[in-house]
Amino acid sequence: MTRTVVLFPGQGGYAPGIFANLHREHPSIAATLGRVEQVAEVPSQRVIRITDLLLDPDAPGPRELATTDPGRLHLAIFGTEIVIFQLLTQEYGIQPDLVMGHSFGEIAALTAAGAYPLDDGIRMVCLRDRALQEAPPPPGGMLAVSAGSRRADALIAAVDDWNTVIATYNSPEQVVVSGSTRGLEAVATVAAALGLRATRLDVSYPFHNRLLAQAAQIFRRGIGDIR
Repeated sequence: MTRTVVLFPGQGGYAPGIFANLHREHPSIAATLGRVEQVAEVPSQRVIRITDLLLDPDAPGPRELATTDPGRLHLAIFGTEIVIFQLLTQEYGIQPDLVMGHSFGEIAALTAAGAYPLDDGIRMVCLRDRALQEAPPPPGGMLAVSAGSRRADALIAAVDDWNTVIATYNSPEQVVVSGSTRGLEAVATVAAALGLRATRLDVSYPFHNRLLAQAAQIFRRGIGDIR
């Protein structure tokens, strides 16, 4: 029996102008993105526009947004995933047997699955960013390394930095390392010496890391009223 799975990606799920050729044919795209912007104004305490990011191919890319406006980037990722899911299910009649969320994509996956309403999913994205702003971790990020888990463990041990950890296991041949800027630079140096490819990701924070513990506590309190 064939089953359909929809995967909601995390930080990589943004492309400028992704709906540039679709929004005229599907008015629901602008409506959903407008709702995201409308609801986001309250918890964000500022106006955040994502419609232009997703309709204009010349909009800022992920690296620029990760540096200058991570909150806007995260809402654009969330909006992209919700719109695509709505198109798949409502316009093209695809009914998945399972939805899965990778990292930040979990919030969109839970929203799509009906665990909570769209408005609450939007609020969660905004409250997450507010928590990161109130308790920012030390400068850092994430690094994709072309190594399996055992070799990556050895890399981490060689760096000997408590806050440098394996954040995700993407495949048998790639992991993502999270940590401070100093720790990631050390990992990249060791990886290069071993002939391994290490690519810095376009993210604003060292996600999946104990460095975010204080922000996680603030976030937990902020979403306490969401069922």
